[in-house]
Amino acid sequence: MRLATGSSEANDSLRALYDKYLEITGDTGTKIGNNKLYLKVKDEFGTAVRFRDSEGNEIIGTYSALWVIEPIYLIKPVLDDTVRLTYDGVEHSVYEALVGYDAENPSADLIWLMQNVRLAVEGSRSVGAGTFKAVFSLPNGNYAWKDANGNPIASAENVEIEWSIGKCVINLNDVEWGYDGDEANSYIDEDGVLCAVYTRVNGMAYDHKVVLLNLPDVLRDYVIYRTDGYGGCRKP
Repeated sequence: MRLATGSSEANDSLRALYDKYLEITGDTGTKIGNNKLYLKVKDEFGTAVRFRDSEGNEIIGTYSALWVIEPIYLIKPVLDDTVRLTYDGVEHSVYEALVGYDAENPSADLIWLMQNVRLAVEGSRSVGAGTFKAVFSLPNGNYAWKDANGNPIASAENVEIEWSIGKCVINLNDVEWGYDGDEANSYIDEDGVLCAVYTRVNGMAYDHKVVLLNLPDVLRDYVIYRTDGYGGCRKP
């Protein structure tokens, strides 16, 4: 606590003057709430040193004043009902589902929350789709929640946020069997069977490879091809 507003030098000078004539207690604190400062004139000065209040009244002996340490306020997490997260193979966080989140420009309150709040690991992040419960808590008794308007919230209870990652809906309308490669030569016969035409490229038999064409990227790493026929390229 500073004894007066102003520069550090001015306050240090004032404190040195006070220390000369007064016994000072209650001038520091570390926890939020009310604190009481006591300024007692040292015995050797008797009544020669007196206080004068804001109305000009003189006070002999001990002067006291109440001062307060405010808590560090964190914005209370609130779910943004307009956010729709969808599975895309990337890990997502509960913060993305909160009011004030913007990947490029998150609000100052949300940044402060992310830097200071305690967030349980379980339910706070996921890659896969599903519904999760994230639990936010204040670091200690020196912190408090506030609402979006900056008003203090009396309750210091944990905040539970239920958020979801939706399943990815994949359009397979354009997916079809075909042969991969620019040199592939194929046709569909009268029975609807996909057939490759024996082809030579640069004097070598072209190795046809049957694949699913127009497959969405999200599925490419999960497709395994098996065949009960012959691989490579051969004449019929």
